[in-house]
Amino acid sequence: MMSSSHDELRQYLDFDEADVIRLRRVLPVVEPHLGEIIGRFYDRIRAHPEAAAVFRNEAQIVRQAAALERWMRRFFDRSRDGAYLEETAKIGRVHVAVGLPQRYMLASMNVVRMALDDVVRTAGVPDEAATLASIHRGLDLELSVMVDSYFVAELARAEEAQRREVTHRSERLASIGILAAGLAHEIRNPLNGALLHLTFLRRRLNELLAEEVELAEAVDVVNVELKRLSNLVAEFLDFARPKALQLARVDLRDVATKAVEVVTAEANALGVGVRVDLPVRGLEAMTDRACLTQALINLLKNALEAAVMTAPGRVPQVIVRVREAGDDRVLEIEDNGVGIVDDKAPIFDPFFTTKPKGTGLGLSVAHRIVTDHEGTLTFASHAGRTIFTVKLPAATGSLESERNSH
Repeated sequence: MMSSSHDELRQYLDFDEADVIRLRRVLPVVEPHLGEIIGRFYDRIRAHPEAAAVFRNEAQIVRQAAALERWMRRFFDRSRDGAYLEETAKIGRVHVAVGLPQRYMLASMNVVRMALDDVVRTAGVPDEAATLASIHRGLDLELSVMVDSYFVAELARAEEAQRREVTHRSERLASIGILAAGLAHEIRNPLNGALLHLTFLRRRLNELLAEEVELAEAVDVVNVELKRLSNLVAEFLDFARPKALQLARVDLRDVATKAVEVVTAEANALGVGVRVDLPVRGLEAMTDRACLTQALINLLKNALEAAVMTAPGRVPQVIVRVREAGDDRVLEIEDNGVGIVDDKAPIFDPFFTTKPKGTGLGLSVAHRIVTDHEGTLTFASHAGRTIFTVKLPAATGSLESERNSH
């Protein structure tokens, strides 16, 4: 039974049984020329390296030439029922499987079209104009079905590749997470003990050796480094043990404002200006407020560190935006630093960093949080401007109406 889409194509192209009859009548005229037409077809492919690269060797071309001849014979000799058009759809799927770019599929059909035109015109076929029109409508139907199935197959292949990539990334992150959790656990207990005793030692030194400034400074250095190590362990645990999201309707302006407040002291210390661009009305999304705030803090800290390295004479600056784009809610973190040199660098992979003291976990944690919200985190960068973009689905309904219901 013919599918509704195929039936619609036939009706749209005005291809009917009269066309089928004309094609059958002209087959004896065309048949002696099939070898020549097929030769022209593959000569054209051989002349274009990208198209020819699809074929492994000449033997494969010979096999495909035989398949092309079978297709041309059935083109002239078969009714366009559902089974016929399904066979045509398979041709489009095969083109995807072998990696033939679609433009060559379209161009190849034109080679066949022009060759058949030459044969019919030269042979002086009775009712030539109607016969040529039937050939063109038939080829248009073939091509439409092939292209349709090509798109479907190409989309399926892209989705499968994306699923494999997501699975591979999830498995890799899970393995790294187990390692990080174990490492953090082994470090945290002795670290806590060391910090406790260092606090006691610092207090006693203040009491007994107030004049020993160098000794006190040494203790302070140890204290700072141990706290830095403690923060590193906390980052490991954030990465290794992601929390289940507690979703609620949240105004993203509040999230952006809170994240900026957290990093303001650091921005001031670095001499980086932070500007916030918020919409007048609220933009809500179903999010875990704490987790999304943490993701923005990580992105902001990354932007601050990048902005410090801006070109001489420029004022380091970070801009935070909240806006809507269609059905999406968008948060942008922009800096005017030197930019990311390699736009294919795996910056969201755990432990990847270009900074001397970076852990390579901040962006990875941010990316995981955003994807856990069924959102996307992407970046665009060139010298003097880098933008990280968070896209989240909008919350349905009204935040104000929800507040009024409580």
